Amino acid sequence: VAGALTGTLPDTEAYRRNRERLLKIFSKCGIEFVPPEGAFYFFPKTPWGLGDEDFVLAAREEKILVVPGGGFGAPGHFRVAFCVDPVVVERSEEAWMRLAGRFS
Repeated sequence: VAGALTGTLPDTEAYRRNRERLLKIFSKCGIEFVPPEGAFYFFPKTPWGLGDEDFVLAAREEKILVVPGGGFGAPGHFRVAFCVDPVVVERSEEAWMRLAGRFS
């Protein structure tokens, strides 16, 4: 609605590319997920035997912003949005790989 009122609409093609890039990153890292079909976020299973709160803290150390799934009624999962500038997703790949390297 806000976009319609202001004449600015989100770049859904950029979001699609972000989604595809994160699919590849998560696969490389061994993170289990169901690909989102309509939402602009992933809701993967928390990997490496970590609880969602511990995973969020570890991700934060790598400057990755994710939210624990427990707040959404799904402990053992985390949420990460991909409706961001593509540069953010591109730059995050190295951080995701470092995070995976710490636990796998």
